[in-house]
Amino acid sequence: MSAVIRLADRVKAFEIVSEARESHSPEQLHFFRLCIIRATHLWFGYIDEEFVGMWGIIPPTFLHTCAYIWLYHTDSVKGREFLFIRKSRIAMAEVLALYPEIHGHTVATEASAIRWLRWLGAEFAEPEGLLIPFVIRRP
Repeated sequence: MSAVIRLADRVKAFEIVSEARESHSPEQLHFFRLCIIRATHLWFGYIDEEFVGMWGIIPPTFLHTCAYIWLYHTDSVKGREFLFIRKSRIAMAEVLALYPEIHGHTVATEASAIRWLRWLGAEFAEPEGLLIPFVIRRP
């Protein structure tokens, strides 16, 4: 099995999100479209040449030293999580070279997302309803 992470093409990212109409609510799709538009950097992840996810970073302003991270993944990552996580660490090192702090939220019921974030070095705050805020800091 091989995993590849590469900078993403926005047009392809919009196509992927548009094709996910059946598995996501209109609100979720709108959120991901906004994330794609606002991202300063966008990556795609592939395992054995199959698309498994994308993520990007959004700084609050052009001059900020922190950014917000978001992730969109497919069910294709199931059963291959370790490879995805290992490559994600490499990508996170690239992100932390750009921004010393990465902030985000994860859904409290998404145990796999919480494990992934913990593996990337996330520190979690108290839950805010269904969301748990986190921060990942440059070592």
